[in-house]
Amino acid sequence: MPIVIGKESSNPSPLRLPLEGWPCWCLVAGQPTLHLRHLRRFRGYRRPGIRPCQRTISAVHAPVIPAGLLASWAVRDTETGLVWEKSPNTTAVLWGVATHSSCADHAIGGRKGWRLPSQIELASLVDPSVGAPGPTLPAGHPFTNVQSDHYWSATTVADSSDSARVVSFQNGGVTGQNKTVSSNLAWCVRGPMQESVY
Repeated sequence: MPIVIGKESSNPSPLRLPLEGWPCWCLVAGQPTLHLRHLRRFRGYRRPGIRPCQRTISAVHAPVIPAGLLASWAVRDTETGLVWEKSPNTTAVLWGVATHSSCADHAIGGRKGWRLPSQIELASLVDPSVGAPGPTLPAGHPFTNVQSDHYWSATTVADSSDSARVVSFQNGGVTGQNKTVSSNLAWCVRGPMQESVY
């Protein structure tokens, strides 16, 4: 579960919070249309530029999602503010197809603006207390068609640009796979692109 660091404040300026291994949140009072930028390391995986240090994080605007879309086609994660495809496609595809055809060019519930999630965003759905065979999602989750399989993220492996990170919903693990050779599933998300977590 996320650890909330800091309290609501009438001062909307960014806060400087510790990053080391924790989800860091900036709460801003009186601004209900804002959702929180989420920064963390996932299970010791070190992304260049993400170090044990102080980082400035701030709230960012979340897109307006019609209630009808949420009810039928999408699910809002109240912890991250992201909106997820409720029933991801069960056809495995190459990374380029997952990025473009499966998400960016795809209309879900009659709406475009979807994208492939980062490794950290995708891993935020994993419940580590759920073991194999999975899927490793929390009890009572609202999703359908989630497979105990690997899902592409938009995160390129730091030292191998031809590979991207995949998250396993069989055991919660994260690995790298070749973008043009491996076929995996795609799970689209809608919300601000956070460069800091890619």
